[in-house]
Amino acid sequence: MCREFHFAKAKQRREDGDRLVTPLMFTEFGACFNTVECATEIKNSADAFDSQLASWAYWMYKSFADFTTTGGTKEGMFNEDGSPQALKLRAIARSYVPATQGTPKHMYFNPDDGTLSFRFAFDAAVQSPSVFYANKDLFYPEGYAVGFFDWDHAALQAATAPLDSPNYFSADLSANSGHDEVLAVLVPTQAAGWSGSASLGPYQ
Repeated sequence: MCREFHFAKAKQRREDGDRLVTPLMFTEFGACFNTVECATEIKNSADAFDSQLASWAYWMYKSFADFTTTGGTKEGMFNEDGSPQALKLRAIARSYVPATQGTPKHMYFNPDDGTLSFRFAFDAAVQSPSVFYANKDLFYPEGYAVGFFDWDHAALQAATAPLDSPNYFSADLSANSGHDEVLAVLVPTQAAGWSGSASLGPYQ
């Protein structure tokens, strides 16, 4: 029931944002403890937000002696000893695409197996590459592979490169100017079944 509620609300807010011609961002959701139920709530919410390609921010990072809450440090990202809350961290540090060489159309991340699927309308006029975030420690300890495909599932050429942060890489599809719809798929190396061709960029 809660999952369907999140999806319905996110869809309504996307319609409101489109009608008002404003960006869409969900804030101050969560405020839960480091439990399986909390991680599930975060996943259901983030799945709904991603389904509408909306930005979001979990509440909260740290308590900072916030007098408006009764949860203390437990609602934040860290335990009282300063260590990260593992279940919550894994639920929040999802793979996603913060910058797109075109217009985003669809995004889905599966935290159970680390698979990210992202579809966008490629725009050859956009000179900057797409940027992907993939948390290596949490989801890709043995590396990952990324593939790019057209609407007919034919592999596309992409110039991929690691960025300054170890959890980010870029992908430039300028060599595929004749293609409009692009599907990007990112999977852990151990689950890929790919040997790494010109269209696949494995990272260790």
